[in-house]
Amino acid sequence: MERAKEGRMVSVVDVARHAGVSQATVSRVLSGKVFVAEDTRGRVIRSIEVLGYRPSSIGKALRSGQIASVAFLVSDIEQGWYSALAKQLQLALQAVDLDLLLFDLGHSQQRLTQALRHCQSLHVRALVLASSDPLDFVELRSEIANLRRGKMRLISTGQDLTAAGFMSIIHDEQDAGKRAIAHLVGRGCRRIAYLNRVSHSVAGQRRFQAYRRALGLHGLEFDEALVWSNPAFRFEGGFRSASDAIEKKIAFDAILAGTDELAAGALAAITDAGYRVPDDVALIGFGDLSLSRYTRPALSTLSGQAEEMCRIIVECLSHSDIEMLAISRDLILRESA
Repeated sequence: MERAKEGRMVSVVDVARHAGVSQATVSRVLSGKVFVAEDTRGRVIRSIEVLGYRPSSIGKALRSGQIASVAFLVSDIEQGWYSALAKQLQLALQAVDLDLLLFDLGHSQQRLTQALRHCQSLHVRALVLASSDPLDFVELRSEIANLRRGKMRLISTGQDLTAAGFMSIIHDEQDAGKRAIAHLVGRGCRRIAYLNRVSHSVAGQRRFQAYRRALGLHGLEFDEALVWSNPAFRFEGGFRSASDAIEKKIAFDAILAGTDELAAGALAAITDAGYRVPDDVALIGFGDLSLSRYTRPALSTLSGQAEEMCRIIVECLSHSDIEMLAISRDLILRESA
């Protein structure tokens, strides 16, 4: 609501008094769902305009049974990709007068279950789940069914959950892996390592499959020693994995890292060991996070297209004909490869 000239918030009582009608009549005009005589409705609207009254968002939520918000359930907000996605989603929602409610799941299915229940009680417009964690949908079935009965839009990024009733917006990891490996092979690389979580990440598993398939396309032999799956999947995971490989004297001339943060950690380890990037080891990450432009050398990366993904998410709020959509990644070449 806006303040009256004397500094007080304009209320329904003020509008009713100014228009010479009851508060109930003003409420009926605001709801638009109950017939009000045209001349009476006109007086109320003129009073609203003169006084500068604006209905509160809380009041509108109580009348409609929904709050003007979208719930964003993210597996780990500290991860750079999810932080970037949250920022872009908030901007996209603001453009259509919606707010973002953030739930940080901490890779916990128990927290996910609790968040789904909260979303049901809050009556949010939609729920966006950003997670590549493997999920037990037997346990989540009843919560999801309740949300769907309430006509809530369910949207997934990070993995295809169409079978569970989610509209799914994912990345085309096969194409991304193919393009990255083709570029590295074109540079003369033959011992290309894959650095990422594999067994506990749906996205990581898909990127690994793309990596392995792309090696085969170029006649390169798959070597288990070049698959570095570390549970610490941010900077420290990349640093530790690359350091271990160097200490074990594993020969490699390139790394395809599943995130830019892993790539940055690996870059630090390689540099500390006295190797040159990209002359001795070429390096490509995933995500095109802002940090990728400020490492030295700057990281080549496969873009996450966060802005485009969030634009599509907002479109899904009003269009139900999208079931699953795969977004292409751009290969952004900088100094590291």
